[in-house]
Amino acid sequence: MLTLIFRELLLFRRSVVLRLMILLLVLQLLITLLKADSGSWQHLMDQTYMNLWFRPTFFTFLAGYLFTRDRDRGLLSLHKTYPFHWGEWYTAKILTSLLLMGLLLFGSELITLLIGLWALDVSVSAAALGKWFIKDLVVSWIIYAGFSAYGAVLALISRTSLYLTIVLLGQFLLGLVLIIRVPDWIIYYPWLVPSIYLHGTGKGTWPDQAYPLVIYAVLGAICLVWGGWMYRRLQRR
Repeated sequence: MLTLIFRELLLFRRSVVLRLMILLLVLQLLITLLKADSGSWQHLMDQTYMNLWFRPTFFTFLAGYLFTRDRDRGLLSLHKTYPFHWGEWYTAKILTSLLLMGLLLFGSELITLLIGLWALDVSVSAAALGKWFIKDLVVSWIIYAGFSAYGAVLALISRTSLYLTIVLLGQFLLGLVLIIRVPDWIIYYPWLVPSIYLHGTGKGTWPDQAYPLVIYAVLGAICLVWGGWMYRRLQRR
């Protein structure tokens, strides 16, 4: 499994998507520098709504790209020359996407922390920083994990990176329409669930507030199995 994950990372380092991830970190740096003018740790640590709006789409594309890349480059036939089961290939791609998501989130939070320590002349306790770290990194990573499964399914349906990009642009526009036309239902739209709950705008009280998250998790589990089934068929052709 580690061999397959390492292979995925080696191929990924030559991709345009890696450069896009670096660009996102640079944008995070610029946004955080602008937020530092407020002089508040709380304001600095709060994730911007645009980040939370954009990340679900990007993470879905990131996971899906690991699947469409092999078809784009004609690498699928080479898989049969390796002594690995199709399930190992599938699992390695899912785990690699989770690793890349975690690295991007960690890089973003590390940038925020370093700028805060450098620019803010305001004392903050280690407990407060720990709470922020757990909420903004660990919890968000767990919530975003569902997009690995979504990305796999969309990629295996779309087949190529170009079609996957078009599908996700349509999904992004659909989210805009839902916000404008039926705002009461957006908490059930998978790509908006993390944005709403990580930004603290979820409606209702617990456990009512948990229903959209449960639906999101169930859809993620279904997509994980569905994606595995489609990938198995693809590998056996």
